[in-house]
Amino acid sequence: MARNKEDNYYDENPVSRELTRIINGSDKTQAELTQEVGFAKSNVLTMFKQGRSPFPIKYVIPLCRATGDDPQKLLTACMTTYMPEVLETITSVNNMAIDETEKYVIKQWRAVRAKFDAAPGQNPQKSKKLRDVMAAVMYG
Repeated sequence: MARNKEDNYYDENPVSRELTRIINGSDKTQAELTQEVGFAKSNVLTMFKQGRSPFPIKYVIPLCRATGDDPQKLLTACMTTYMPEVLETITSVNNMAIDETEKYVIKQWRAVRAKFDAAPGQNPQKSKKLRDVMAAVMYG
């Protein structure tokens, strides 16, 4: 099966790969995302996906809010690509700040939250159900 140059680049660039996953998986058009996130031109998202321009880290949260995606993967991809030493330091500090049980709870919270598609406070009924599910996960 033939592959094009972009496929190889995406394989090697975590930011491009993650941006492509997030943007292509969104129900919104690139033009809608561009406007919602605050970019001047819609072709800028294509430039980021193709790696022709570095993705500004300050847009991780706005883009993920616009698409409903968890910003953790995109932020990690950006930090791995653009600032690996800073990521290593932050990871080391974070690993000291929480224990294994807390890491497990966070991982489970993200999985459940993604399933229910509800951030706390956005939908009271979903938030209550989410709390009930987390209590069941934590306490059996």
